[in-house]
Amino acid sequence: MRSALGRLGGGILAAAALSVPSPGYACSINLTSAGTLRPSDDNKTLGSEVKGSTPGTVTSILSLLDGTATIEVSSPTRIQTPGGYNASAETLQVAYNAAAVLGLFPGASQSYTSSTTSFQATGVLAGLSFSITLHNRILNPNGFAPGTYTTRTVVTCHP
Repeated sequence: MRSALGRLGGGILAAAALSVPSPGYACSINLTSAGTLRPSDDNKTLGSEVKGSTPGTVTSILSLLDGTATIEVSSPTRIQTPGGYNASAETLQVAYNAAAVLGLFPGASQSYTSSTTSFQATGVLAGLSFSITLHNRILNPNGFAPGTYTTRTVVTCHP
């Protein structure tokens, strides 16, 4: 989802889905909302937690028979920028919170990082459903040229 945002275009927080079925185990991740990126007042940060922007969200359904799945959240990548953008000093980061929708799950939280991270989710017979709120940001002391910026974070699930 892209939208015009004053001097900068909107960005996308995209989550890829992976289903891994095996005997007694199934996991699915679905993109609920792509999110938007906006510039900070000083034009040094472009992010999904800046005024009026929105996070990306994904939902996951785990159907396990007393098993554990690893949910991996990749470091973000920049996939679109306008001409004239100087990316030489940029840093891309992701932060997230995961909370149970259905089932027993204590949740997971990650502050902003440039690294791929993961957390464990366990289902017991009835399964587990949870939602992950993703925030991407680009930090750049060079600022941001006017135009559209897009980032991508990939979320996967595996045994």
